[in-house]
Amino acid sequence: MKLPVTVFKLCSCGALLVGSTAERLLTNKRGKVRDWDLIVPYDKWRNIAGLVGEIGAKANLFGGFKLRGVQGESIDVWPMALQEYLTLAINKRGEPPVVVDVIAKRVFTSEIKQLNFN
Repeated sequence: MKLPVTVFKLCSCGALLVGSTAERLLTNKRGKVRDWDLIVPYDKWRNIAGLVGEIGAKANLFGGFKLRGVQGESIDVWPMALQEYLTLAINKRGEPPVVVDVIAKRVFTSEIKQLNFN
């Protein structure tokens, strides 16, 4: 999946991809993306705030911003710690949330696995 220019730029400044689009990226699911959801760790928010202001974003319901990328895509961006998102979010199927750092090529999840130490 190719990222839109604006989404890539936001990720380059520290934003992390979350929600259904992050899941689509991991499963290589094709088709039209409805919107792009990004969280920004608090220590990176300053990097993003200037860029978001340049684009002309509007406040959204989650304490972040809704904006249109240069290719017309809908993007929601809000400040939130990675750990906070992983503990609060859950997808529609009741599965653990997924966070993708597309720049560092890392995936974060809150999945819990049982370890057996003998």
